[in-house]
Amino acid sequence: MGARRPLWLSAYSRGNQKMNKYTVIIPVRDRIKTLSATLRSCLRQDHSGLQILVSDNQSTDGTFDLAERMPDQRLRWIRSPQRLSMSAHFDFALDHVDDGFVLFLGGDDALLPGAVAYADAVFRSTGMKALSGRQISYVWPDAQDGDVAGRLDLMGWRDRHVEVRSAKSWLERALKFRSEYIFDLPGPYCGFVDRDLLRSGSVSGRFFGSINPDAYGAYAVALQIDEYAYSHRPFLVAGASASSTGASTSGSVSDGKESKQYYQEVDQDFHSDFVLAPSLPLFSAEAFSQAALRIPALAQGLSVDRPALLRAMLGGMNPRTAPQVRLAVETMAARWGVHIPNPGVQGRSRLPQWKSLCRLGSAWHGQFTKLAKTQDLGLKDVDDAAVFCHALILANCGLPRWTIGGRDPGAQSAAHLMDPRILGSGRT
Repeated sequence: MGARRPLWLSAYSRGNQKMNKYTVIIPVRDRIKTLSATLRSCLRQDHSGLQILVSDNQSTDGTFDLAERMPDQRLRWIRSPQRLSMSAHFDFALDHVDDGFVLFLGGDDALLPGAVAYADAVFRSTGMKALSGRQISYVWPDAQDGDVAGRLDLMGWRDRHVEVRSAKSWLERALKFRSEYIFDLPGPYCGFVDRDLLRSGSVSGRFFGSINPDAYGAYAVALQIDEYAYSHRPFLVAGASASSTGASTSGSVSDGKESKQYYQEVDQDFHSDFVLAPSLPLFSAEAFSQAALRIPALAQGLSVDRPALLRAMLGGMNPRTAPQVRLAVETMAARWGVHIPNPGVQGRSRLPQWKSLCRLGSAWHGQFTKLAKTQDLGLKDVDDAAVFCHALILANCGLPRWTIGGRDPGAQSAAHLMDPRILGSGRT
């Protein structure tokens, strides 16, 4: 897994240091039902160098009208000139950011309270140019399958524990499919990355070189750096709603409408080595291969483990995706001369597919909290889930060495932290 260098965040002073700038980019289309919660989580952040950029991809449900209802000097709204593919829209939004650190956040995801201040502490302590970390997964109450609606999974965390990881070691692990999707790698989607890295990784003015911008971004960043910071303490909640494009490939969360529209709008060719199918391991392999084509000098000595890919694809099938995935596996196995035993039989995934689509990080032996039907606990959206998890982490981790709004939140009880007067619509 590569050498790990654990670091423990200590208190820091901004007095004599140049303030870092952080831009949270939220690319959206038709997210009127979820975006308000995402924005509340962002506007609660207390870091004075934060800017929030919402890029609307020609929504038709009134999403862009939220700009008039949520006035804040940190919040900026832009709109694409015409309907764009997902990757083109990510690039359109990125073009509006010049410097600092960038994080792409989905329109149904949320930042934990103090997330930007925590990221700033990590960057100042480590000197790294990229930060990724363990994520909390949350299924919105509007999920198609009532059994998973409102589900909240908080994987184990280690208070104040940040690793400095070897990018090459974790790239190799990802290409052997020994980690979950690209969640252990650095990348601008649900992770903070220096804007200069995204600029240097651009080709012909475009950074995102695959139809899957989240996976491509992870590989394009990891190929450019030697080390990156990884936080075992979560700083965001990855949401899955009925309007999520990623979750649309799983029948448990969405009816597939978003997925169909996404495929219709792609403006880049799928890599010719692979057969398109709804499979996260396949998307990961394709994204790396596109990055290797665009920046070949940085990808020397690295390659996709094809037998491992095919096994991972079979292991990640669900009843809805199985026919397409099996056909793709059989076609690629024949093309590559790879023997996969019983390709027509569904494998057993290390994690259920819907959890993968919620972007869970790799598991480890530590605390684990799983809650079903959190709407019964009064959590109505992803922002409520973020506030709840923040309180839970602080209550179980003891006193953190960083503060929110000048206060030490670790000294507060979980019930106190959940008080809307403390964690309401304003800053902490």
